[in-house]
Amino acid sequence: MEHTAPQPAMEFLHAIVSGEATAAWRLMDDTFRLAYAQAWAYEHGAGWDVAERISQAGPLDPLWPSVAAAILDGLRSTMDSFVELAAAGRLGLYSEVTPVGPDLEQVVFVDDHGATESCVAETSRPIEALRVFVRTTDQGQRVAGIKGSIPQPGWPPNMNARVDDAGWHRPSTMN
Repeated sequence: MEHTAPQPAMEFLHAIVSGEATAAWRLMDDTFRLAYAQAWAYEHGAGWDVAERISQAGPLDPLWPSVAAAILDGLRSTMDSFVELAAAGRLGLYSEVTPVGPDLEQVVFVDDHGATESCVAETSRPIEALRVFVRTTDQGQRVAGIKGSIPQPGWPPNMNARVDDAGWHRPSTMN
């Protein structure tokens, strides 16, 4: 299998950092979109039908400006310090892309400290990493989740459904 997951993952991170909610939305898989639409609808007292409509229409929905702002805020909050690293062009691939399921790959980014070529990470100290999950879909590769989780639709959605190294979801007490 050829690993092209770093490309959509990098484009997704760039879209978040650049404030391009529409570009980020188009790079998300259907499940990720639905979970974010449900989170917005649930938080704003809108119904399940509104969440479904938003997940399908995205930028064409009349509520998009509010949804887009919430998506960017949520994703930037999840990315934490990696927003600044990405903005400064200091994100580097930590290792080869790792398959974690039949249609799911993990791309791991770390602070490359401005390196201009490949280098060996020092393993004597902890390394903060940003895990991005990329799913192969009928529409191509799409981002399925970030920071070790793949959001799961529901009412309310579980935005912190953890993924273990085998690609399986683990229950999370945080929602």
